[in-house]
Amino acid sequence: MGKPNLCGQEIRRHDIGSLLHEEVVKIAKRLGRNEILLDIFEVNDASKGFYNSFGIDPVYTI
Repeated sequence: MGKPNLCGQEIRRHDIGSLLHEEVVKIAKRLGRNEILLDIFEVNDASKGFYNSFGIDPVYTI
């Protein structure tokens, strides 16, 4: 059984994730928050690389 694919190949690499991330950061700042909690599985290298590109490092991995 392979890895679950929650985001099909046809929509990857179109900056949708980056736009969503930027919007979440804007909302968090507007609400006075200084942290955003993310759940990323240790085996999801693509997701880890995506968030690392924003300077986000894991605190704990599952």
